Amino acid sequence: MTEWELDRLVAAVRVALARDPDAPIYSDLPPPADPARLVGLPGRLGEVLAVTDGPQCGTVICWRADQLPGKQFYTEEAGGERDWLCFGVNSDDPLYIARASGEVWWWDPQESGRFDGGRPSRLTDDVPAFFQQYVFGPGYLTIARPDQWWDALAAAGLVAGDS
Repeated sequence: MTEWELDRLVAAVRVALARDPDAPIYSDLPPPADPARLVGLPGRLGEVLAVTDGPQCGTVICWRADQLPGKQFYTEEAGGERDWLCFGVNSDDPLYIARASGEVWWWDPQESGRFDGGRPSRLTDDVPAFFQQYVFGPGYLTIARPDQWWDALAAAGLVAGDS
């Protein structure tokens, strides 16, 4: 996915959110990050933050570029900051980028035990793919239950409305 494609998805959802007075409760699509803060981020995370810095999308919260350094304590659960970058959470469970490959990993509640020695599970090849498939697409129902964010995606025409 290109930055332009992500920009198009964000714009479509912003239109739908503008119609919902409750949108600030479950979503926030802030303006882009300062480009100087995006240098060297793995997994093409910078491409997402260049469109919206720190988006909150239902159960998925992506840290702002200036918050990333302070959130890396989460990486200890997965093996440490040398190998992982925590870029946000899904329902309070960390979302990681494997530094070596750029892949997105998460704690799948169906497969691994975050607090009992489990291992995170791979979701996508990179952060833009994660946003396209799981945050702005039908994969959202893989990582979350139908909620107001899902309804906003349906209102924007990005997913089928029935779940």
